[in-house]
Amino acid sequence: MGIHTLMVIALLAGCVQGDSEGGLRLFANNRTYLGQNGIVQVYYSNQWGNICGPSFGSTAADVVCHQLGYTGGSSSTAGNSNFGMDTSNGVISDVYCSWSDYLIILQCDYQSPPSSTCNDEDDITVHCYSTRIWNNPYSGMVRLVNGSYAGIGRVEVYCNGNWGLVCYDDNDFDSDAATTVCNQLGYNTADDYSNNYGNGSTNQPVWLQDVNCDGSDRSCLSSCQNCPSNEADCSIYDVLGVTCAYDSSGSGSTRYTCEFADSNLSVGAIVGIIIASIIACLVCTFIIAVLPFLICCCFGVGIGAAAGSRRSYSTI
Repeated sequence: MGIHTLMVIALLAGCVQGDSEGGLRLFANNRTYLGQNGIVQVYYSNQWGNICGPSFGSTAADVVCHQLGYTGGSSSTAGNSNFGMDTSNGVISDVYCSWSDYLIILQCDYQSPPSSTCNDEDDITVHCYSTRIWNNPYSGMVRLVNGSYAGIGRVEVYCNGNWGLVCYDDNDFDSDAATTVCNQLGYNTADDYSNNYGNGSTNQPVWLQDVNCDGSDRSCLSSCQNCPSNEADCSIYDVLGVTCAYDSSGSGSTRYTCEFADSNLSVGAIVGIIIASIIACLVCTFIIAVLPFLICCCFGVGIGAAAGSRRSYSTI
């Protein structure tokens, strides 16, 4: 095999699972990993770098931990931790998250380039809770596994009480479906999708096949295809993986956006049901409390008449 062929293969491998805007990982003791505690690194403007502190609220810490798959956490700075010193450059600062239900840190407001000189001891660290977001899954929930950072990996979907896989077929699976998976996770685009992200377990079901999101609401995968009652006819060696990214063109979903998407009711239908229920309650209140009074008035049996019937008269 010639050197040019090897270079092409290496280039293709890098494209399949390369670094993508908005990716996130942790640094601790001279290594990067997907974990629970460490110095935060985010991939921004084609480089991995740190978030400049020391200001970084508890809401922002929750969002970082959400992106890592945990339910929340707290933050500190590298100078107050035992994770070692990360010499990467600061890439963003002044992070402000107005909502703790965001799923990735770039959904928050931030400054880039950093507004001030960043010292390594001021790099933001997080300590995430041990509970995972997917410990309490909903039907149609998705997650990425076996990735080197948050935002890349093999796709798993929760259906019928079990985590399973999504079948990849390069003839039927398109970029709309891959983007929808990423949107549900908080990102807003898919840089890559294929079956080159590792095989599923032999005891895992394959739930979804021939997913078509063309013309669908691309916030949730369940808007394209609901959880089926039976497994799909697909090999665990031909399952979907994605590389998600986030850019400034739009926002992805938040933590609870897709919780009820696997029901057959749209969000509009659910809102309509709520409004109809309120109207029904008001009508019932009118019938019970107001209508009898109006009927009495029509027959001349008003409040005064009713009061008069209770008067006592003395006989002469």
